[in-house]
Amino acid sequence: MGSDCHHLQVFTDVPAELLHLLEARLLRSVTLLRLLQFTTFATGKTVSARIIIASDMPLQERHGNTPNSSMIRHFTAAYLDPSLGLETNMWLYSTFEDSHEEIPASPAPSPDEDALSRQQIKAVLNEARYQGRIYPIQPLAHPDHIFIGSLNNAVRDVAIASGLRFGSTPKYEYEKFIFRIDELPAPADPELQLAWSGGQARPGTEPFRRRGLAKTVSAQLLRTKTSSFGSDNFAAADVAPDNTSSQEMCKSLNGSVHWVGSWALLDITEAAPIE
Repeated sequence: MGSDCHHLQVFTDVPAELLHLLEARLLRSVTLLRLLQFTTFATGKTVSARIIIASDMPLQERHGNTPNSSMIRHFTAAYLDPSLGLETNMWLYSTFEDSHEEIPASPAPSPDEDALSRQQIKAVLNEARYQGRIYPIQPLAHPDHIFIGSLNNAVRDVAIASGLRFGSTPKYEYEKFIFRIDELPAPADPELQLAWSGGQARPGTEPFRRRGLAKTVSAQLLRTKTSSFGSDNFAAADVAPDNTSSQEMCKSLNGSVHWVGSWALLDITEAAPIE
């Protein structure tokens, strides 16, 4: 792939410029953004972590007096850590997702832009496969596979169309619920908020049964956890379609489904050339 089409970079630390790019792409980028923000905590990242980026301009460079990060329009980024064992090894976001949903977040791209975004997705996934193959502890916990979390269906379709292979079909396609923090419901019973914050109540216990304590606690956790990462207004949850209790809870918190994804095992055994 010519350098005029995309630039592939691999980092061991999270570039601040990438965080800015992801913040500008909220809400679609919320899952990867939260994970990268978590790496700033004391135990948030291991030495095996790799941040992989394919973008239309190199990150951390300048065009005249303007940083390239403020000019990048199309990119795919992933966080990979093969040392996480059976847990999710990788998370990915691509600007391709923004215009390939039932409710697009951005206008339809031109044919050239669409092709570029697809090339970026393939480049990042192939680099992740390479990183998985050279990881010094083999076999991986999922032998010959990287376990990708919350992979947007549109991105997965691009990967399959390019010849990349995945393990067995996921059991579920998880619905991505998005919550706006400023739209979370206030406690219907103010006493519940005081009781929970003071450690006097737990969901399901008397005298708080059927008074909405679980909903109150969930809303408060979303507020406090989100504020610990940054100042934006979004939180997210992946919920299986048959998990009716979680579905109902998310809806009661004014959450709504914005897209669908799955946990997928990416085959790393054979390098697929990028056309």
